[in-house]
Amino acid sequence: MAKRISKEEEKDEVLILTNGKDSEQNYFNLMKSKYISPYKINVKFLNGAPDYLVRHAIDIVKKYNKIFVVTDVDQFQKSIEDSYNLI
Repeated sequence: MAKRISKEEEKDEVLILTNGKDSEQNYFNLMKSKYISPYKINVKFLNGAPDYLVRHAIDIVKKYNKIFVVTDVDQFQKSIEDSYNLI
């Protein structure tokens, strides 16, 4: 039998983390204003490399239904390559 989730346990928030202060953040805020979602969608800017955003998302994942990390990788190529070497 499936476990019932009480309303208190049920999360209704989605987080979009981005390191794009203007373009990505503006894009998602515009989408929020155009479309209706059953979830509260938060767009948060975090200044840092993609691996930093992912580590932050892992730290706070239990607070949200889902977390999406959206980032430009061009300027962080070295950081991404270093992250793969850690795996």
